[in-house]
Amino acid sequence: MMVRPDPINMVNRVRRTLNNAIRDENFYMAHQLYKSLYSRYISMHNKDAAIMTLQEGIIVLYDNHQVGIATDLAQLFAKSLSTQHIVPSEQMFDFIRDIFRKFGPSLSAERDTMLNTIIQWTIEHCPEYSMGHPGLHKRIGYIYWSEANFELAQHHYLRSTDGLAFAAMLVEMHKTRGLKYEVDLFITQVVLQGLCMRNTSIAQSTFQSYTKLHPAINDEPPYILPLLNFICYLLKILDGGKLKTYIVLCEQYQSSLIRDPSYTEYLDKIGQIFFHVKPFERRPRQQHGFLEREFQRDNTCNMSRKDLSLKEKIAILDKVKSLPPGTSQRKIAEKLCVPKSTVAKLLKEEVILRENFNSTQTGNQKRKREGKDPEVDEALSEWFSLITSRGVRVSGPMLKCKAEELSRKIGNNQFIATDGWLSRWKNRHEIKFKRVHGEKASADESASNDWKVDRLKIILNDFSPDNIFNADETGLYYRATPDGSLCFKKEVLSGSKKAMDRITVLLCVNMTGSEKRKLLVVGKSLKPRCFKNMSINKMPVHYHANKNAWMTSTIFSNWLYEWDKELQAKSRSILLLIDNCAAHPKNVQLKNITLEFLPPNTTSLIQPLDMGIIKNLKVKYRMKLVHFILENIEENLLDQSATANQISGKINILQAIQFVSESWREVSCSTIMNCFAHCGFSNFIGPQPELTELDEQYFFVQNHKEFENIDENAPCFDVNEEICDVVVQNVLKKRKLEDYDEEEEEEEEEDTKPPVTAREAKKCIDLLQKFFMQEGNENSPCDKLEACAHFVNQIHTKQLRQQTITTFCIPSTSKY
Repeated sequence: MMVRPDPINMVNRVRRTLNNAIRDENFYMAHQLYKSLYSRYISMHNKDAAIMTLQEGIIVLYDNHQVGIATDLAQLFAKSLSTQHIVPSEQMFDFIRDIFRKFGPSLSAERDTMLNTIIQWTIEHCPEYSMGHPGLHKRIGYIYWSEANFELAQHHYLRSTDGLAFAAMLVEMHKTRGLKYEVDLFITQVVLQGLCMRNTSIAQSTFQSYTKLHPAINDEPPYILPLLNFICYLLKILDGGKLKTYIVLCEQYQSSLIRDPSYTEYLDKIGQIFFHVKPFERRPRQQHGFLEREFQRDNTCNMSRKDLSLKEKIAILDKVKSLPPGTSQRKIAEKLCVPKSTVAKLLKEEVILRENFNSTQTGNQKRKREGKDPEVDEALSEWFSLITSRGVRVSGPMLKCKAEELSRKIGNNQFIATDGWLSRWKNRHEIKFKRVHGEKASADESASNDWKVDRLKIILNDFSPDNIFNADETGLYYRATPDGSLCFKKEVLSGSKKAMDRITVLLCVNMTGSEKRKLLVVGKSLKPRCFKNMSINKMPVHYHANKNAWMTSTIFSNWLYEWDKELQAKSRSILLLIDNCAAHPKNVQLKNITLEFLPPNTTSLIQPLDMGIIKNLKVKYRMKLVHFILENIEENLLDQSATANQISGKINILQAIQFVSESWREVSCSTIMNCFAHCGFSNFIGPQPELTELDEQYFFVQNHKEFENIDENAPCFDVNEEICDVVVQNVLKKRKLEDYDEEEEEEEEEDTKPPVTAREAKKCIDLLQKFFMQEGNENSPCDKLEACAHFVNQIHTKQLRQQTITTFCIPSTSKY
């Protein structure tokens, strides 16, 4: 007889696998495991645990920047609230508010879908609220307000009970978008809309709060503005329900009510709801309302059908959003002077139209035309965008060859790029052939001067010098030696294979030089042999790896996210100045870091790190490299194989990290400040920054000037070589295929030394203590060494074993 597995044990197994996936950053698997856990809890009839699992998954995936799959769990969460009959609660509303805020305006379509599902859930469980629970609308309204989306904020506040917050939003909305004489129009429209929706509480509380909060209104009636008095009296006569009073009130304030023709429609509705009268006779009047002035049109407007461009369709949809909620399609058509059928079609296809508009440059096309293979079309477009952004000249035959190459990589071997297809592809993407005049890609002095005049002044006004940072990458040939040997040695380094081994180093420093960020180093191997028994977290740099030792957008984005979290904890905001290289993405969502991208072709003129900071770091690194080679040669003078070439070839990544970290620490604040000043970041222009004080041994190097600049043009990010792989990978991701696994390259052979033992460390400490106590070393840092000695002694004591007397009776087998 088969024994059915215990459901709890199965859940625990899935939970352990899930934790391992999160630890290993395998978020795709984590996403699937969260769904699996949810299904298991549902089968166990534990709906609370199922919902909590989805909540946990949404937060974990979003915090790890997996927005797409986090959104998928959020949609499942929204549907589960209804299917699992979860009772609405303040706690649940708070969670919905938090994830709604996390997703942000960039995911407006996904947010709207999720929100509509959640509102329907509240209506099912709270039928007394026919438009959704006011507690939910209150929270969503506040988020839209914080995003400055006043129209949608107003839509939700009208369905809430928080009149105080609604009034505060209206005051801000009037100050930022309205005119001085419209102070009464804002609150009048809101109150009338609230009464039409039978939400008298929001209408009364918002009116009372608005008149108290707005600085241009005296907070006690009678008011100077007639419309405010009208609303005050209207709210008082609602309970009585006397028709005659209502008619007289409207007639008395008729001259003020005609300022906005929409008021007549609202008053008709209010008369039907509260006073049981037929609608007032509508008479056309001149339009002067704060919303209607956006849609003023000629009375003789032409209602004939015509083809609208994508840009025109989006403009119509934007205007529809600004109209009062609940406006019928017929009234929208009348106001915007377009056929009703056109309005209905645009509203139905709004999401698709906005996606198409965001993906095009001009929006002038009237229909979306796709090629015979949309995936190849999209891949070539992305490849073309990346390749031309890096200054590569592209011809028609090159595009045809690349299109066929991309199609084969995607899996379509039947595609042929004909001249006709290429011509249509260029028309679809608005690509034209242009001749190159002059050297536009060289340093653009005009653009740099304009940036200094227009943008730099704003930066200096908005941020203090301590909060203005510059970051840039540089390639470093960490094993490179001069083109000749050292002067008192005659070895020639021609044909050295490892002399050009490269790493990429990211530097970041603020304007005053008071904060030099920890360097980020990108190597070729994720776990070089020299890292054995080493803790990467305790290294003096942040270390990453890929097979080309290049900075990538993923590495750079993660570095930004970590720094942003650190700044959030300190409540500190900074500006980061970076160039426009492909490894610096522009769509990163940060809270406390403002990214400022330099104009193209200006980094050699206005980027502080390029003014001498990077060169200063490299010269100091070269000095340390020369000293290291000299010391090793002098220690092995009798060994004929101890050449500079062989010694430099044994330098590993760990030693390079130590050298470059020490060099970065030695770059002075005055050098950094002068480099910023020479870019215009200060009124004071100091002397040209000196590289460093070079000692005699450095000048013994033949061609030391060439040695300094040997890696000046070393690549530190992918220029062209892997663009095809990136493009194909993006297309395959959209197909939901597995991503390519990047094989990790092991670093080339190098000497690996055994880890340093506690006994060896203790001997070194003892030796240093004696050195510090010698005559002539009076200013030595003895106090700092004491802390190191204490730590080493503790480790050494823990490793000692308690011995018995029998131990001494056993013959020793060790060799001395």
